[in-house]
Amino acid sequence: MPAAEVASGMNISLSTYEKFERGRIRLNPDYIHRFARVTGSDHRAIQLSVMMESPGIALHASRTHLVAALLVCFKEACSASHHWLAAVDFREAIWVFSDAFRQLKHLTEQRQREAAALMVDEPTEPRVSSKPLR
Repeated sequence: MPAAEVASGMNISLSTYEKFERGRIRLNPDYIHRFARVTGSDHRAIQLSVMMESPGIALHASRTHLVAALLVCFKEACSASHHWLAAVDFREAIWVFSDAFRQLKHLTEQRQREAAALMVDEPTEPRVSSKPLR
């Protein structure tokens, strides 16, 4: 999407957007929300990437809304019975989350293979009707 189009959608000048894009102005949540709305991205992934100093989070997770999905699950766990969360072992949590991401990767790759198989054009014989033409 062209920068001018994003800037217009965010209702800011092109020069302000360019500064925002290059990190030359202080990030503010309002601009992040506007940017996410205009680009169809997950503002949570963008904010997390800034907090973690990892642009890859925004790059890879903002279109899939993966961070939002994680937060929904975490919120559900907290509201259901939060007392057990205080006892979670950090290493076990990493193991469980890593396993979940491996499973997501496997499912995504499987879905992509299935989609690619549907896109393969197999040569077919021309259909000839057995009905006489009238």
